Amino acid sequence: MKTGLRQSMTWLHTWIGLILCWLMYFMFVTGTTGYFDEEIDQYLTPEVAHHETATDKQRFISAINYAQTNAMDAPEWFIDLEAKRGGLLTRLFYRTPSTEDGSPATSNNVLIDPRSGESVEDIARKTAGGQTLYRMHWRLHYINTDFSYYLIGVITLFMFIGVVSGIIIHRKIFTDFFTFRAQGNGKGWLDIHNLVSVSSLPFQLMISYSGLIFMITTFLPLIAFGSLGFDQNAARDIYQKLYPQIKVERSGIKATMLDAETLYQKLQEKVDIAQISSLRIKAPGDENAKVVAHIADNIYGARATLKYVFNANTGEFIETQDRATNPAMLFNKIMLELHEGLFADIELRWLYFLAGTLGCCMMATGAIYYVRKRKIKVKPGQAIPKSLRNIESTNIAVVIGLLASVAMFFNANRLLPLDMENRGEWEVHVMFITWLGCFIHAYFRPSEKAWMEQTFFAGLCCLMLPIINVITLDKHVFSSLASGNWLFASVDLFFIACAGIFFYIAARMKNKAITVQTPNKKVAQQRSPKPRVSQPALTRTMGQ
Repeated sequence: MKTGLRQSMTWLHTWIGLILCWLMYFMFVTGTTGYFDEEIDQYLTPEVAHHETATDKQRFISAINYAQTNAMDAPEWFIDLEAKRGGLLTRLFYRTPSTEDGSPATSNNVLIDPRSGESVEDIARKTAGGQTLYRMHWRLHYINTDFSYYLIGVITLFMFIGVVSGIIIHRKIFTDFFTFRAQGNGKGWLDIHNLVSVSSLPFQLMISYSGLIFMITTFLPLIAFGSLGFDQNAARDIYQKLYPQIKVERSGIKATMLDAETLYQKLQEKVDIAQISSLRIKAPGDENAKVVAHIADNIYGARATLKYVFNANTGEFIETQDRATNPAMLFNKIMLELHEGLFADIELRWLYFLAGTLGCCMMATGAIYYVRKRKIKVKPGQAIPKSLRNIESTNIAVVIGLLASVAMFFNANRLLPLDMENRGEWEVHVMFITWLGCFIHAYFRPSEKAWMEQTFFAGLCCLMLPIINVITLDKHVFSSLASGNWLFASVDLFFIACAGIFFYIAARMKNKAITVQTPNKKVAQQRSPKPRVSQPALTRTMGQ
């Protein structure tokens, strides 16, 4: 390692970026989709009229009626009453207990149409949804969740180190921001890397630092436990105060729960239903049944801290319960809201998406510059080192292949048979099978052709989606624009724009490859060095 702080940071920044950039790129691509995960969920279930609206009363009554009809034997119901960014559906979660004949307990996650009060499971296609894409950025996939959590934590730490070391390297940060060298020496990729890094620097610092905050109790659990003198009872008491749980034991005496309309009126007398983010009905159908209404925290997002408790059989108000808080918890909550963008409206979420996209470009351009810088040093006629060739092949499959694979995830949602078993899982399988194919293609094709072909393939995958929608659905870009369904229209237009960008880049790559292979003869003659005759030789010739 060279001496000096900036030289040391350059070494650290380069090798952290090289070793981890591919996985960090995957995290950024999938994590960036999370800012529109609910919109993606709606897009992937086109059978439902998501763009229509329902009142708070419709959401409340339809969910209670469905639960009373289908889940009276469940120990608890959880009803999400929030309208998810314009989405129509209400979510009901409950567990079916095990039966005497040995049938295991099952979890049920039901989406209810508030207008009809029926589950949309029978009409909407099964899909992995946007939530699956979002969770990949910290759960990965096909990997044990505990292991992936630790792995992502380590990568997040090194990303934060990489961002800080990058700041130290670029002491002339404004000069680097406005510098662009388009010569064929590879420096242009470095300048693009600097540009996207500096322009999204606040976001990169926030996203890496806030990600580390979530990992503190995982990597450093003894700090919190040690502050309590390693006393388990003290820790248990503190946890109960910070996260109080309302426990309800079944008495075994059956009771008739209030109907949905009456329960709505009883709760409305104490709290505005519009302020309730979710409901928990504990021990339904029992004499001890209770309704717990969680009130949304409008300051820092929808993390409910205040609870109103009612008797589910009489509607009588029992108590108010407020979760304890402290500056550390408030700070953690703010970091979580910032990281996930839960508080953001549509305009701010687009800024989040743009910043995440710049983060993807930061990883990609850094990886490309690493290879280009070293390929320039290879002498003419000398073979490119195999290690460098393998790194570039991985760059191709990760930078372009991953984007094509994500587009194929959406195409699989439209093309797989609607009655296919494990259909949602196969959407993900199609994505990773496509990605595997991109790796194989990149390793067996020359680098220049692999870049061009996979870029063209990515454009084709993006263009396929709106075309498939026109052929198979009544919700496509033209009908969506005509009906004002901007969610569906926006996604289709976004993929069309991405296809255009990929096709343009692929065409530029092809033209550049043709120019390099068949240079203009006149230009070649002009640039070819003319034989120079030294002055002494010329004098001798003239004197003979």
